[in-house]
Amino acid sequence: MWDWHIYIGYVLVGLFSIRIILPTLGQMKFQNPFTKNLTVKEKFQKWTYLIFYICVLISLVTGLIIELGPKELKKPMEEIHVLGIYYLVAFIGIHLGGVLMAEFTNQKGIISRIISGKKIEK
Repeated sequence: MWDWHIYIGYVLVGLFSIRIILPTLGQMKFQNPFTKNLTVKEKFQKWTYLIFYICVLISLVTGLIIELGPKELKKPMEEIHVLGIYYLVAFIGIHLGGVLMAEFTNQKGIISRIISGKKIEK
């Protein structure tokens, strides 16, 4: 089981690296909470994603230090790394709550569009 955790961690490091590189190539937008004229809802969404990315980065870096770093850092990095489950559970809860709120308010059909991948026709 531990081996799977490590392999998935390496995959996540690669995927996270791609996610960070793509906006620099103009292929994907980065959620900027400092953009002017944002609604409170949009600012909350963008701040949530920014905090999530920072927490994921911390988890990935601590995981890499646990695996590849000096042995004297292993214990303190494990303590930080284990805390990652808390932000992950909180983010999933906030994310699902936001999707459900959007589904039942101003973005009807968002769940089926997420699943099918179809864009909104305007």
